Parts: sequence; C-alpha cells; structure tokens
Amino acid sequence: MNDKLTKLNEKYPDFKIHCFGRAYAYRMFYNQLVYDTMWSLLSSVSVHAYVTWHVKSLFVSSTALSMILFSFPITLVIYRNIFGITIVSSLHLMIVFVVLGISADNIFVLWDAWK
Repeated sequence: MNDKLTKLNEKYPDFKIHCFGRAYAYRMFYNQLVYDTMWSLLSSVSVHAYVTWHVKSLFVSSTALSMILFSFPITLVIYRNIFGITIVSSLHLMIVFVVLGISADNIFVLWDAWK
C-alpha cells in the first residue's frame, strides 16, 4: 500500500491524499481546545494585570476576576445538567473571551461610578 502511494506521489507531485474521519476531527478539535485554553489563560492574566493597574487594588481585581472565572463552571453545570445539552462546539470555546471582555468592562464602569 505504501509503495502505491509513493508511486502516485512521484507521478503526481501536486496531488496530496488527506485522510479525514471522526477521529481526525476529534483530534483537531481537542488540539484547538488546548490552543484556545492557552490563549484564555494568557488573556485572563493580562485582564487581571490591567484591572489591578486601573483600580490600584490587588484585592478588588482578584475578587472580580475570581467571580468572572467561577461563573464558567456554574454555567456549565446549568447548561449540561438542567438543559441537558452535551454538545461542545468551537463557538463555546470563544465565549470565554467574550465574557471576560464584557465582565472586565463592567468592572471598570462600576469602579469609575463608585469613585
């Protein structure tokens, strides 16, 4: 089988054979999940640093960011156990960045209103 692919590759160098299936799709999805998790951790750290700089209080910024991050497991429990939705798509992975941005904006608005 490998010899046939080698001969085909030599005869048609621009033609490439790619395998695609459920296992490949799952592998690609979980690779993207790990990649997005790394970006979400980096964005959480940068948002925490910026909120700390803006409010000039490590306690307030740590409390605010912990409330934001604790909302994700609670939402996942409601989403899966109450609504019974078990599908996780790539759109669900992007919501971390949206919620983090909106929540950080709310922290700034509340802090400036309190000041």
